[in-house]
Amino acid sequence: MFCGLFMHESNEGAEISPASLTALGDRGVKLSLDIYSPTIEELQAQRTYWEVRSTLEPIAELLTQHNEASPGLGGVRFDDEETLWAYLVSDELWGGAGSVADQALIRTPEARKQREQLLIRLGREQMSVGRANVRTEMWVAAFDKWQTEGLPK
Repeated sequence: MFCGLFMHESNEGAEISPASLTALGDRGVKLSLDIYSPTIEELQAQRTYWEVRSTLEPIAELLTQHNEASPGLGGVRFDDEETLWAYLVSDELWGGAGSVADQALIRTPEARKQREQLLIRLGREQMSVGRANVRTEMWVAAFDKWQTEGLPK
């Protein structure tokens, strides 16, 4: 019997129960295993996924803490990579009027500043892998400027 094991991370394992091993042995079945490690690109994508997730979670917490919610962010399952990336490139997060980038926490200066710092980090992480909204770069540049020079008058 031949089995292939495709690992998601560089150091994973698998187990075969004693009963299964006995059953194979009783039948004279030889077990062959091929173990495949993820590619460097796959490992980088996983690392990026965890980085953006660990940045988006505090944004969600900040919005909840101040009773503001993004319609999309409330439905994001942080354990579902496809849904998470769809939200990360959405207009709900990076768009214009009504988006998290544009209007979330505008009445709470300290929280707004935290939001901007987190969105700068998140936007840079997204841009580094080419998975960003068309407005992400503009928002990151604006937030960077506001962090150093203050809000425009």
